[in-house]
Amino acid sequence: MLALINPDGRAFSQSSAPNAMWRKNRRPPAGSADSSCMGVDLNRNFDLAWDFERYYNDAGDVAVSASNDPCDFQVYVGPSALSEPESQNVASILRERQAEFYIDVHSFSRKILFPWGMDSNQSRDPAMNFRNPTFDGRRDGGVGGPYGEFIPQDLLDEHVRIGTAMHDAMLEGAGDDPRARARSEYAVEPGLALYPTTGTASDYAASLQFVDDPPAERIIAYTLEIGMDTGGEGGFQPVPAIYPKIEREVHLALMAFLSAAAAG
Repeated sequence: MLALINPDGRAFSQSSAPNAMWRKNRRPPAGSADSSCMGVDLNRNFDLAWDFERYYNDAGDVAVSASNDPCDFQVYVGPSALSEPESQNVASILRERQAEFYIDVHSFSRKILFPWGMDSNQSRDPAMNFRNPTFDGRRDGGVGGPYGEFIPQDLLDEHVRIGTAMHDAMLEGAGDDPRARARSEYAVEPGLALYPTTGTASDYAASLQFVDDPPAERIIAYTLEIGMDTGGEGGFQPVPAIYPKIEREVHLALMAFLSAAAAG
C-alpha cells in the first residue's frame, strides 16, 4: 500500500484558503518568478498518452483535461513523462513489485472510475489502442466517436464486478436513512465519465499489462473519487464534519475491493 504521494502539494493546499484548489506538486518554476507557474499535476505525468497533442484531434485536444502550459494552475503535465520523483516512485513500485491491484483515492464526485479515461471503451477491435500510432491525431476523447480505446471484455467485466462490490459496500454502510444512502451512492463508470484525461496513475497502472515485455499479469485499477461539493461536504477539501463518513466509505470500499478481488 502506498501512502500520500504528494505531501508537499497537499500541505500547500491546506496552508491557507487562497491555496485550497492547488493540486500540483511543488516543482520549482522553470524560468519564471511567478509562483503560480510552480508544480506539475502528478495525475497527468504518467507515461500513458502523456503527449496528448499527438494523441488527439483538435476537438479532443480541447476537451482533454491536460495542459502543456507550466503556468496552468491545475493540469500541467510536466516537461516529460514521469519527470517527477513522486510519479517515478509510484511507477517503480508498480513495476518492481508486479502489482496486480491499484486504487488511487481522490476527491471529489462520488465515482468509482475504472479504465479508460483517455477515450470511450470498446472490446471489438484490439488494433484501436494507445500504442498504435495509426490513430494519432484521430482520437477525439468522446463517447460514440470514431475511436474507442480497447479493453478486453473479460477485463472490463472484472472491473465492473469489483467496482459494483465496492459500490454496494459503501451504500450498505450508510445505513437505512434515505438521505445518508443518497450521499453514499457512488457511480461505477469508466474514467471518461468524469472527463477525458491522459497520464493518470490508475490508467497507467492498468496499461502495464499491455506494454511490458513480457506483459504484466492482469492488473485491476481504479480511481476512487470520494465526496461531493454539495450538502456541505466541501468538495476538494472535505470539511472535518464529514471525515468519519469519508473514512467509512474508503475503508469499506477497500475491504470490498480486496474481498471481491480474492474471490475472482
